[in-house]
Amino acid sequence: LAAEKNRYRFSFQPNLNKLLADRRASVSAASIDEVVRKEIQKVFASGTGVERVYFPRKSNEVPDRPVLTLAVLAPENTAPEPATKNLITQMTTESGASSRTFKSALIWVVPEDASTLIEEARKVLAWKDIDADSGELKLDETQQRQLTENTKRAERDLREAVWRAYKNVFLLADDNSLRKIDLGLVHSSAAASLVELILTRLKQEDIVVEGVSPNFLTRYWPPALPEWSTKSVRDAFYASPKFPRLLKPDAVKDTISRGLDAGTVAYVGKASDGGYEPFVYRRSLGSGDIEIADDVYLIVRERAEEYVAKKAAPTGATQPASGGEAQPTPTGVPQGGA
Repeated sequence: LAAEKNRYRFSFQPNLNKLLADRRASVSAASIDEVVRKEIQKVFASGTGVERVYFPRKSNEVPDRPVLTLAVLAPENTAPEPATKNLITQMTTESGASSRTFKSALIWVVPEDASTLIEEARKVLAWKDIDADSGELKLDETQQRQLTENTKRAERDLREAVWRAYKNVFLLADDNSLRKIDLGLVHSSAAASLVELILTRLKQEDIVVEGVSPNFLTRYWPPALPEWSTKSVRDAFYASPKFPRLLKPDAVKDTISRGLDAGTVAYVGKASDGGYEPFVYRRSLGSGDIEIADDVYLIVRERAEEYVAKKAAPTGATQPASGGEAQPTPTGVPQGGA
């Protein structure tokens, strides 16, 4: 039975529905899996701001780096399965044979169910198979037009199926347990990309942030550290779940720069005589001039003031309480008078 405008007619030639039913049955599981994975990667490739890791099975397939990383699990690793949570836990805590340092850097995106993905991919492959044989099948003009429309619709349905399936986000909670965030009913009109949708949701709860204030550093300053290296400061945002995740690692440079202007912290290096060189305090230093390294440190305001007073007392040199006039060092980094 074929439809033509507002009429129907019987024909000896099978219609598209019959052809689709026949071709769907012959689509291989391997072909379906390949199409599903390609579509998932295509959907998650849109959007910027985070790195992606697709379909990891072992912890060494997920880099241990201080950078926000979206880890997209394979379609067969569904959220309701207990084995999936065990896999996420293992890959979050381990990195190959070692313990993972940057556990908080990982945001896991997990499908709820794969059955719809599989069926939509099967339909796409069946329509494309019919299209490849359209010459031999002797499709008329109307059928060819319908075939083109059906193929495009099937591809759209597959894309929507990815959005609906990947609705679960897992990440490390403050108590080092796994927290699940259900994004609810997700569709492609909700955001420009699925990555953007996920990041927007995480930003609403301050799980992911563009930056933090200098006062945040002083509130969470490790009590045992008189000096806190800039590298350790940066790393803490991706290692400790008590810290929000920085969308961009270099955002910590802007925080330090603002802290120097406000006198919240001082930016220092250690000299051979036990003093600080350079010593930048209550002076502007652009974020581009701030180095993230193990041998460059921050100190709190109280320690900086004590250092200024100590340097001034023995020699009787007159120095302003703010830390003195900044002088350029050979590397171009300003330092306080010493």
